[in-house]
Amino acid sequence: MWKHTPTNTSVRPGKGWTDEDGIQHPGNWHVWSAEEKSSRGLIEITEETPPDSRLYHWGQNPDGSIAKTPKPLEDIKEYLKADITDQLSVRLSKSDWMFIRQMDTGKPTALEVKAERDADRDLAAAAELAIDATATFEELEALVSQGPLVSWPVEVQ
Repeated sequence: MWKHTPTNTSVRPGKGWTDEDGIQHPGNWHVWSAEEKSSRGLIEITEETPPDSRLYHWGQNPDGSIAKTPKPLEDIKEYLKADITDQLSVRLSKSDWMFIRQMDTGKPTALEVKAERDADRDLAAAAELAIDATATFEELEALVSQGPLVSWPVEVQ
């Protein structure tokens, strides 16, 4: 992102812009030399990486920096556990038909499928316990960024 300092406006590559004298500049201004950009009052702004929106309310300031406020701990816990429940439901639904077939026809469901479903339930339960065990925002943030929730769910093959 770039900033036109005389007008304090953001300028994006590929987009035209108007300077303080009303002169319209083309969308390909980004190919100008560094000297040309500087003479037109353009400075490059390095945008911060947005934080995890599950954990923070955030917005981007005109200078590219991020303003963020942590969400309430209990709200985050509730959201994360609901997300785990939803993901588990999706994972289990992929093999539900096998159990319906077993009830309808008597054809048994493979033991591997049962074991995989049990493992998914165990992973979900462990993740929910880990969430419940956090007492501070910092603990929950670490859990989300480095703990068991990073690999939840393990992709179904």
